[in-house]
Amino acid sequence: MVGRTEQSYYAIYGVTARSEPSRAKVYVFDRATNIIKVQPTNEEIMAQGNLDLLSYNAVHIFKNSVVLGNGKQTDLVKFNNSAVESLAAGLQTQTFEPDKHNTPRITAMLSNNEGKVSAALYLIKANATGETQHEAYDLDLKPNQAYFISTYSGENIKPTPSFNSEPILLEIDFKNVEDAARQVYDYFAPTEGEQDLRVSVMAIEADLLLGEKGIAIINSASENPYK
Repeated sequence: MVGRTEQSYYAIYGVTARSEPSRAKVYVFDRATNIIKVQPTNEEIMAQGNLDLLSYNAVHIFKNSVVLGNGKQTDLVKFNNSAVESLAAGLQTQTFEPDKHNTPRITAMLSNNEGKVSAALYLIKANATGETQHEAYDLDLKPNQAYFISTYSGENIKPTPSFNSEPILLEIDFKNVEDAARQVYDYFAPTEGEQDLRVSVMAIEADLLLGEKGIAIINSASENPYK
């Protein structure tokens, strides 16, 4: 999700998972590199899955941009004029994830080019014939609005249908970065009798020139997820 309020821009990445290897992790911020990355909570359980897909840098915070996504494709995106051009240039040779679900790769970016902030979302998925399909969305962010894409959509069935629409426009009322992370985390809380699939929510708040204002991470595996 990328969006803005009157005072700030927000980039938010939420993770849900069903399998034990996919759930055996938390996301941590490394200030030395300005990267949010995967940290296993149980290396033995995580190793039962595909580590090339489960262990990755989820968020890069650069001087003039923020890149976030659900896999190693985030490492390929560098600043190139605007957010949508940067995503297209970095991801043009990529395909969906090589797993049995053909999991889409989703990536978001905020960038500042000489005082002009741009925002984009990028989706790489399998089409009806199994070929790679790229969808790039150049977004015009208005105050108190955000745009959202996901890997899957619909009911929790297997195989789960891939996200198959334009980015969803949402109204937001975030007070700060902690409030943003908590609102998104709480939104995905299960209804009674359903499995809690939440793993983590990462929120980055930036000022209107993309200067970093704050980072909040909620990991469900933590004893107190809000800390």
